[in-house]
Amino acid sequence: MRVPLRGWARPRISQQFAQALDRRELPRGARTFSIPSLWITADDSTATSRTLRYMSLIPRADLRRRGVSDGEVRAAVRSGSIVPVRRGVYVDPATTDLSDDRTRRLLELRAAVLSSDSDLVVSHSSAALVHGIDLWPDIDRRAHLTANRSGGGRAGTSRVVHASPLHPDDVTTVDGVRVTSLARTVVDLACSRPFESSVCSGDAALRRTSADDLAATLARAHGRRGIDRARRAIAFMDGGAESVGESRSRVYLHRHGLPAPALQCDVLDERGRFVGRPDFLFDGVIGEFDGLAKYREYGDAADVVIAEKLREDRLRSLEWRIERWTWNDLATSALADRLRAALTAAEGRAPLGSTRRHGTVANCGEVRVQDGNRA
Repeated sequence: MRVPLRGWARPRISQQFAQALDRRELPRGARTFSIPSLWITADDSTATSRTLRYMSLIPRADLRRRGVSDGEVRAAVRSGSIVPVRRGVYVDPATTDLSDDRTRRLLELRAAVLSSDSDLVVSHSSAALVHGIDLWPDIDRRAHLTANRSGGGRAGTSRVVHASPLHPDDVTTVDGVRVTSLARTVVDLACSRPFESSVCSGDAALRRTSADDLAATLARAHGRRGIDRARRAIAFMDGGAESVGESRSRVYLHRHGLPAPALQCDVLDERGRFVGRPDFLFDGVIGEFDGLAKYREYGDAADVVIAEKLREDRLRSLEWRIERWTWNDLATSALADRLRAALTAAEGRAPLGSTRRHGTVANCGEVRVQDGNRA
């Protein structure tokens, strides 16, 4: 069928492969092509509309319409001219960086969508991938899709189809892909994943959506399986946590009965000058989660360590107690004991200077630091 292409992005394929398709033969060259890529021509009547929405993907059905035999496709795969992404869907390695894991997973997801009913919406962990929300743990590589109905879900080895009513506000479009909104994605994950995992993804999402949107989406989910668990997780979410490590630390503190810290707070000296913005702020105690990313993101690791040491010295000069921990500490109760001891030692001894809330982030709980002073 002829498809109108006006206003649509057209997938790239290498010139060598395109010419081979025109000749109904496949290239036998090297894996990497030096010939520049080209766009599939605008009057190409064999390309389907759904192909055009997913750049770089080459469905077997379109190759068959071009007259390419199964044997020729197998030859192209053996030569490296095309790479299978999913059964019946291929990609041209000359136009796509397959070494990047997130790119590869997005291609696998788009291939799954391409092979599915058009009314399905990308959801759950797959929607988190599309939105750029990190998951912990991230072990499920299956494509998760949702059908707008009350029953009839099914799960396979590479694809899971959930059945759940979708409100119009629950669906958005990202790069041509119909996907659940950030708020709906958070609710879906909170209904189906453990508390700690849900909090990690929800904290990240709240940096980009509002608590009001999340509350409205949660209200529409009344009666769903897992809704009570979702309510508990969402009530605990806080967009002030800036990493999975900080989110997991919050859950750790909660589970060990420690007081909830304030997040995103600036520490000021006696003259109101900025000193630092710790990960966690308790009464008289600063908590810092030390993930390796902290030292990789801000320049040379040695310089970052020195700057961190100088900052810590200034904070200690204001009589703050500082406790640090790493991923391994979250697996034992020793950290909880250490923090309790620090909090006990800090009782009745207020640090010098003041604190203030930094920025504006969504928080599903109470704000504990306000108006320049600790509440």
